[in-house]
Amino acid sequence: LVVRCQQAAPTGSIVVAAIDGEVTVKRLSIRPGIVELMPENPAFTPIRITPRHDFRILGEVIASYRMLQTWMPKQN
Repeated sequence: LVVRCQQAAPTGSIVVAAIDGEVTVKRLSIRPGIVELMPENPAFTPIRITPRHDFRILGEVIASYRMLQTWMPKQN
């Protein structure tokens, strides 16, 4: 991931965020009175941010690169 360090991001952005001391990468959803971090994987549930959370945006993901490496054991 390529992340631009910033403390705010627009709704719909993929962000790196710290929540109560844990770091996650999720899509930011901002609606009147509601801030949520939405997972791309449907197996996970959204995280609704409340005033009791220690929440910070650490940066916005601006690019994603996948590196694939083929590994094969040496044959004797």
